[in-house]
Amino acid sequence: MRLLWEWIERYGIPVALYTDKRTVYITNREPRIEEQLADEEPMTAFGKACDKLGIAIIAAHSPQAKGRVERSNAVYQDRFLKELSLLRITTIESANKLLANGFTDSLNEKFAREPLSQEDYHRPVPKGVNLADVFSIEEERVVQNDWCIRHNNQHYQITKENTPLPKPKDKIVVRTRLDGSQDLLYRGKPLRYEQLSRTELTSRTRADTRPAQPRPHKKPPKKDPRPTRSPWRQNTIMMAADSGKKVYK
Repeated sequence: MRLLWEWIERYGIPVALYTDKRTVYITNREPRIEEQLADEEPMTAFGKACDKLGIAIIAAHSPQAKGRVERSNAVYQDRFLKELSLLRITTIESANKLLANGFTDSLNEKFAREPLSQEDYHRPVPKGVNLADVFSIEEERVVQNDWCIRHNNQHYQITKENTPLPKPKDKIVVRTRLDGSQDLLYRGKPLRYEQLSRTELTSRTRADTRPAQPRPHKKPPKKDPRPTRSPWRQNTIMMAADSGKKVYK
């Protein structure tokens, strides 16, 4: 995502990307029920970012296509490692500075070839599009009965001044940017929320825990006011015994 972001800032939005079949770019999982109802194909987080920008992902299927890419990468990696060794660079920061200060330019001067068509298919970034929101990880969460959600072992309280306010059991989207900042989205709009600390969670749990109330005693069954040894009672019991029916006293 960071590499494509820098490419877009330098050249614009490409029409398509030619990639291999790594799960970073495409996924082979079965679509979820929500995706089936919306007639959507399952996509990775990188695929969703490309879809927002209108970038098609073309996966290489033939060994020749994959080999062409791997041979190119092998040349770049071999040259880059030798350059690091010559300049005695041992940190990632220094290596990034080497890449940004002429290494790729000299490499392109030696290995680049003129394209058959000089037409540039890169497009400018549309107005109102924030690339920080595009290149992010979006996950769905369900709102609990107390208007809280849980994400990455953290609890977030949705405040009640939001309009519209999501209802319990509604689904919202948690957007995590590359810099670690987060947004809660409901129907495409950001929500106001507060992150709950461990102390607040503990106090809330204690407040919700109530002592179990004893069950009410059942009332004893009413006694039959008729005497058991009455002639009518004895006669009824004898008649029921002769007929084979059950008698409830």
